Amino acid sequence: MSAGMDMELGFVADHSGRAVAEEIERNIEYIWTDNPESGLFSIPLRGRLKAKQEKRNEENPF
Repeated sequence: MSAGMDMELGFVADHSGRAVAEEIERNIEYIWTDNPESGLFSIPLRGRLKAKQEKRNEENPF
């Protein structure tokens, strides 16, 4: 759900301006993740988490 909200606020920012999107963000009490690289489910973060998990598994295979 949050990815949809982030995309919608991005759409609003593109078409009506960032100030409008930020006002909507405040009004709906939502924290907008406008940088896809920084979100919890972003591909770069998932890659780092997977690498940590693989390293942990190599250090302790049981």
